[in-house]
Amino acid sequence: MTAPAMPFTSSREHLAAELAWLELVLQRRALEVAAHRGADERFDAFSGMYVTEQEIARYGAELERPASPLADERAHRLDRRIETMRQELDRRTAAAEAAGHELRLCRFGRRFGLSAAELRVLVCCLAPDWELRFQRYFAYLQNDVSKRRPTVQLLGELWFDPGAGAFGTRSVFSPEAPLVRERLLMLAGRDDAPFPARQPVVAEAVADYLGGVDRPDSIFAGFATLSVPRAEIPAAEYFDRHRKIVDSLLAPLRAEGRLPTAYVGGPPGCGKRRVVGALAAAAGVRLLRIDCRAWLGAGALTREALRTLRRDARLHGCLVELARCEALTGEAAAGACAALDEFLDEHASAGIVLTGTVPAAELTEHLATPLWIFEIPRPGLAERTELWHAALAERGWTPEPGLVDRLAAAFRFTPLEMRQALDGDPAALMNGAPGRIDGDALLRRCREGSRHAIHRFARKITPRRGWDDLVLPPDSRAQLEEICGAARSRRRVYEDWGFGRKLPLGAGLTVLFAGPSGVGKTMSAEILAGELGLDLFVVDLSGVVSKYIGETEKNLSRVFDEAETTNGVLCFDECDALFGKRTEIKDAHDRYANIEVSYLLQRIDQFDGVVILTTNLKTNLDAAFTRRLRYTVDFPFPEPDDRERIWRKAFPDEAPLSAEIDFPFLARQFKLSGGNIRNIALAAAFLAAGNGGRVGMEHVILATRRELEKMGKTCTKSDFGRYYSLLREGAAA
Repeated sequence: MTAPAMPFTSSREHLAAELAWLELVLQRRALEVAAHRGADERFDAFSGMYVTEQEIARYGAELERPASPLADERAHRLDRRIETMRQELDRRTAAAEAAGHELRLCRFGRRFGLSAAELRVLVCCLAPDWELRFQRYFAYLQNDVSKRRPTVQLLGELWFDPGAGAFGTRSVFSPEAPLVRERLLMLAGRDDAPFPARQPVVAEAVADYLGGVDRPDSIFAGFATLSVPRAEIPAAEYFDRHRKIVDSLLAPLRAEGRLPTAYVGGPPGCGKRRVVGALAAAAGVRLLRIDCRAWLGAGALTREALRTLRRDARLHGCLVELARCEALTGEAAAGACAALDEFLDEHASAGIVLTGTVPAAELTEHLATPLWIFEIPRPGLAERTELWHAALAERGWTPEPGLVDRLAAAFRFTPLEMRQALDGDPAALMNGAPGRIDGDALLRRCREGSRHAIHRFARKITPRRGWDDLVLPPDSRAQLEEICGAARSRRRVYEDWGFGRKLPLGAGLTVLFAGPSGVGKTMSAEILAGELGLDLFVVDLSGVVSKYIGETEKNLSRVFDEAETTNGVLCFDECDALFGKRTEIKDAHDRYANIEVSYLLQRIDQFDGVVILTTNLKTNLDAAFTRRLRYTVDFPFPEPDDRERIWRKAFPDEAPLSAEIDFPFLARQFKLSGGNIRNIALAAAFLAAGNGGRVGMEHVILATRRELEKMGKTCTKSDFGRYYSLLREGAAA
């Protein structure tokens, strides 16, 4: 009775045994080669550089002499050893598989559908890269020291039917055969070299895999990672949509054994990688992640590279994630998109998931391959509140009352952005008490961490002024305070109290400030942003509005896209230039102008942040737009009492101000806006700095005259009254 075979304990042990068996086969072949060369012919180190008469004569003798087995005792002993060792190898392999030890060489053969002969070809081609002595065997067998790898002809003689010769070997190395099609072997040598003389080389990544090293091909260095994914998806309500995406993609895998090509889109940090990782973990495979932006930047996203990617995915049993696919929407990516389209069409159910930050509609403009589309939005107010609570509780931190509501209302952060805000120098967020977090420090860090790519279209204003700097009628001031309260209470009203389900529009807060120039509209926007702990971004209309058809909409789209990630207050100054009334269509210009207004209305409906619009001409706004306003604040031209308060506030406490300045006279005599008054105060300060060092009435009167002239007004003696003499003295000076 035959004793049970001892199973291989590792893939390396199995491969070493296969190489030992190969060496016996090569030794047996060396005996045949020596016999055919004859006693007088020796190994020639310069073979291939010239042709001898003996070599030609031997070829002729071989044609006349029928092939006969080698009648040598050494050959018989080798034959028996080869057969016995092969049987033992196969038994140990079967025992290992039965014991649950999956051997890499066997798994490799199954994944690529290789026959036993094709696997032996591959091991033979791999041998010179594992042991130098195999190079000597091949050089001897081919009678050429320059041929240290087996040629196609030698491989055919070793592993295939002798009668088929080179004709049978061609099919094994044809472009459509698994060894070549799957990039497992490359035929080395010059392109014009005869086919039998080509020397197949095992791909480096394949050799590494069989040797126990798991890594992507070197052509992906710098933009590919291979990992064992984790299946954890947090329990927060926001991640319910992530779980649904995973379940949707697993359904065809479980039912039909196929994983459709999908696109998962969403803002940075929304959890796209969690989805792909959980999908790979549930499918029981590893994850091969490729950074498409880096891949494109290296100019390496080609058809050949994509085929190599597919080989690596099958080699390691991977789900492939093509990440940062927004790079594919650029003009320079047209060639790469064509190659990727062809690849995705060829491998429609191969387990490929694309991820990116662009909307699916934008990506599908460049890729024609049908995709299963899933998009993950930014968390809503209630979801952000839950995520902030969870992130703080995970760290054992206790927030001050109301802090989480302020964070959730002010910053439209994704889960990753929340973690980044909390993880950077945690000690700086503590206010001294153990586990007690400093709310102001966290709000400041969140504001600093917001992305500010919007600077291409808007001017950033870091709020510095407060309520004490603002002079407004009581009702207008009260409205501004109501707006601050509404911005802070959106989560409670929309989510806890259910108003979000009743409203047809989004949860954004759109406010209109209407009034003449210089009455404090932009200052009020700054104060409002400061009260909410946010920066103010004033849109530069010159960089947005374009005379070219369609360009204005594109620029506006970028403004809102960036605003959604910037977490600031968005302000459109002099907004009637954009939100004017739609008109009767008389020509193409009217039609496209109306399209711009309609597009703006649509984006404001979708925007979840705070938008402030200022206008001098409230009646010029489109009626459909005014219906979308949450609040409208009128800024009247200041009355004398308000103007006096503005005059007094225009000069900082540190300014050396003369007691003789007649603020009641200035407020009563000159009907100026707050902006004009601030200009006069600054001009008077400069006059005083160069003449006496103290701001007096003479400096203010002269600065007022300059401001009136700038406004196109004529200055008369009656305007300046008893101070007219100061004006003449200042002019003379």
